[in-house]
Amino acid sequence: MGLDLENMEAIVQFEPAPKWVAFLVGEDYCPKVTGVELDSVPVSSKHFSLIAELDDLTTLLLFYTETGDEELRQLSGLRKLRRLYLTGTNVTDDGVIHLLKIDSLDVLTLNETSIGDKALSDLRRLPNLTCLEVDDTKITDAGLKYLPTFPRLEAVYLANTRTSPEAIADLNRECPDLVVGSAD
Repeated sequence: MGLDLENMEAIVQFEPAPKWVAFLVGEDYCPKVTGVELDSVPVSSKHFSLIAELDDLTTLLLFYTETGDEELRQLSGLRKLRRLYLTGTNVTDDGVIHLLKIDSLDVLTLNETSIGDKALSDLRRLPNLTCLEVDDTKITDAGLKYLPTFPRLEAVYLANTRTSPEAIADLNRECPDLVVGSAD
C-alpha cells in the first residue's frame, strides 16, 4: 500500500512527477512532489523509504513526528532538499551526521530536539546552510564557538537553550552580520 498522504493530513506541493506517485495520490494526479508537510502524524519506516524516493523534494516538514536518527539516514539521499524542519522530533547529535550528505540544505530547524554542541560541530560542514533554528535544545556556551565557522550562516535561533546572555553578546560582537535570535 502507498503512502496515504490524504489520510495523514499531509500538505503536499506538486509538479509533474514520477509514475510511482500516481499510486500515492491517484492516477488522475501524477505530479512531481516538491514539498511535504507531516505535522503530528504517525509516520512509519515504510513511509520514510517512500519519502526518500522523492528525488525532487525541496521542502520537508516533519513536526512532532517519530523521526529519529535512522529516519535521517533514510532521507540522506534527498540531494535537492533545501529546507528541512524537524521540530519536536527524536533527532540526536548522532543522527545529525546523516544530514551532511545533503549539501543543498539552506534552512534547518531542530527546535525541541535533544541535540547539543556536537550537532553544531557537525552541522558547520553544511556548505549552504543559511538559517539554523535550535530553540529548546541542549546547546551551551561551548557550542557557540562553532557558529562563526559556518560558511554561509546568516541567522541562528537559540531561545531556551543553555547559553548565557554573555556568550550571546560575545557571538554578536564576533559575528555582527549574523542574526542571533534568543530569549535573552
